Amino acid sequence: MKSTRQLGQDAVNYGFNTRVSLKIYLKTCVRILDKAQSSFQNGDMALAFMFYSRYVDLCVSKLARHPEYVSVGLAQDPEIALYRQKYLQLVRLEVPAVLKIIEDLRKILDDQYSKHQQSLAKNIAKPTAVENRHHIPHLAQGSTPSTSQPLPLPPTFNEHRFNQSISFFATRETISENTTEQSKTTFHYPELPQLSFST
Repeated sequence: MKSTRQLGQDAVNYGFNTRVSLKIYLKTCVRILDKAQSSFQNGDMALAFMFYSRYVDLCVSKLARHPEYVSVGLAQDPEIALYRQKYLQLVRLEVPAVLKIIEDLRKILDDQYSKHQQSLAKNIAKPTAVENRHHIPHLAQGSTPSTSQPLPLPPTFNEHRFNQSISFFATRETISENTTEQSKTTFHYPELPQLSFST
């Protein structure tokens, strides 16, 4: 989940080209507003906030510096004069209403983000009894915890290898009873490489 600050940064992260006509950008504004309203109606408040913020940024920040709006010489062209008038209508009538919507959405999203962060903080995994042995002195000395629940095995535990080792030592003990005293003290671990010479 993103904060409203991150959503605001996403909103202003788009390309703007002054060579594209004011007419096309005004149509783009309408499409952005449609996407924002559609997202709002579908319950996606974060996406609606981002599109509303992009709409305001495009209208107020970018198009206010567009050559067809700024240039006095181009104002004589009747078509460009018409689109300048439409642009001014957007800024005077729609932008204030959209700014109000953005502020309402900001409150909702900030509240959701705060609850989400608190939920994440509460759901951080608590250490298990095995992990606690290193932090509790009487457990670290080899005593068992007071609860009767068995301790969980580590994820690296290999049951097949464990059973193989037990059967190896059981077989080795039987053999060593029938052999000399020297062979009784010799241990061969299956998981370690055997040396070809005596040490």
